[in-house]
Amino acid sequence: MKRMMLAVKRIAHVISMLSLLTVCLSILAHAEGTSCAFPTVIVPDGRMVLSTIPAGATFWFVYDLAAGHSYSVEVKSVTAQWGTFPGTATYLAPGGCSGTLVTTDTTNFDPKGNSTARRVSFIATAARYWLTLASTSGSAIDYSIMVTDTTLFSPRWTTYGGYTTQYGFVNTTNSPISGTLTLYDQVSGGPYTMSITVAVGSRSVVTIPTQLVVPANHAGQATFAFVGPPGAIMADGLVQNSSGTVILPITFAARSFQH
Repeated sequence: MKRMMLAVKRIAHVISMLSLLTVCLSILAHAEGTSCAFPTVIVPDGRMVLSTIPAGATFWFVYDLAAGHSYSVEVKSVTAQWGTFPGTATYLAPGGCSGTLVTTDTTNFDPKGNSTARRVSFIATAARYWLTLASTSGSAIDYSIMVTDTTLFSPRWTTYGGYTTQYGFVNTTNSPISGTLTLYDQVSGGPYTMSITVAVGSRSVVTIPTQLVVPANHAGQATFAFVGPPGAIMADGLVQNSSGTVILPITFAARSFQH
């Protein structure tokens, strides 16, 4: 009888352990999004998402963006650091689970990654975007994903009292960088926009209200969204009076510079 009771307890223990293992495996199986309906959420502030994709599997990711802001998306294989990228990253059109997002490949822009990194950039036109990452190498992939808001912000511009505002943009990469300067008017009207392309090793200067025409005695803040990797554009600004005797520097930087 004692042996029978001991056997029953052992069987019950095994069943309990198997149930626990099933629960754990279920949790692990759902640790990453395996469908468009249940994707893994990425916060687009440059934080790194790390995980492993089993051989032949496809994982889904989603990130919410701000329309008019620029973003850089980098996918890198940790497993094959100096080999061919062992997977396929697909950037999907906004607002759905299909369609191809038009991006610019910035993998070979400065700063360059190794051959297993893939980096693209684009300016968002909608709020929600999807990304799929598939293992095509016949083995599991250890990977990292980063989505970074590269938009630059300036807290002020003004045309009050005959003052002018001047912004300078410097290209830090080995490729031309294009973007859009947007002025938001806190008085009325706007926004006012201007397309800018900064050549390699060069600087572009925009003076308000001469090059980008806005009304006199108005003021607000500005953004610059560009297609390129994080840090591709360094910017600054100043406000000065008509005689140039008063010059006040103003900030124009990525919001992450305070992190």
